[in-house]
Amino acid sequence: MTYKEIYEESQNNIDRALNIQNTSATFVEILSGLIALILTVAGLFGFFEYRRWKKLTKDMSADHKYFKNLKQKTEKELEILKNKMTPSDQILTEEKPSAEVLKKLEEMGDKLSKLEMLGVSFEPDDYVNRGNALFYKNDFVNAIHAYDKAIELESNNFDAWSNKALCYNKLLLFDKAIEAAKKAIEINPKRTEIWNSYGVALMSLKQVDEAFKCFLKSIELNKSNIPPFVNIARIYNKQGKYNEAIEYAWRL
Repeated sequence: MTYKEIYEESQNNIDRALNIQNTSATFVEILSGLIALILTVAGLFGFFEYRRWKKLTKDMSADHKYFKNLKQKTEKELEILKNKMTPSDQILTEEKPSAEVLKKLEEMGDKLSKLEMLGVSFEPDDYVNRGNALFYKNDFVNAIHAYDKAIELESNNFDAWSNKALCYNKLLLFDKAIEAAKKAIEINPKRTEIWNSYGVALMSLKQVDEAFKCFLKSIELNKSNIPPFVNIARIYNKQGKYNEAIEYAWRL
């Protein structure tokens, strides 16, 4: 190879090397630009994500304050309603109570529902009052659920067991009514209304003699309690003992 050829070949190698260097430089520039673009986009995303998180935090704080105020307000209103309730208002009867008592029970039920959604715990009597409100709306199934919640908190809650017996009678579930009535009597045998409920369940299952004894016991405990007089009159009437039926009917 001549010196001229060697020189030309060297020149070509230099040119190729420069081209490779230029290409590498261009690639590095492109890569640097892409990295810069990615960092910029990530920064913008992070900024908007921060804004969104900040707004969400603010909204959550406002919601927390709202529900806290709602809880406090509802608890105060519930306490006022409780203070207005008398012991007789809380006794469940087959006859509907006055419009005033019904209104108090309904309002109490609404307050309890709100507070339950806010995670507030209740006393057994709160659930009994809710059950009574549902009973007077003829919602016997949900009334039983309310009484069951009271029993979960206080297994020997007489009113819950007694009122369950009355609900089961309304649902024609007389065996369950008898079970609930027996439990209530075990807790407090001196309450007149449970003996009547027990007697109704027994009478519905054709256990007339036992039912009769229950009604007499109910009358013995409270001679002004009307339902057992009515039920005894019905028994005599079905037996064809009309004079006895009239006698008990006249006592009302």
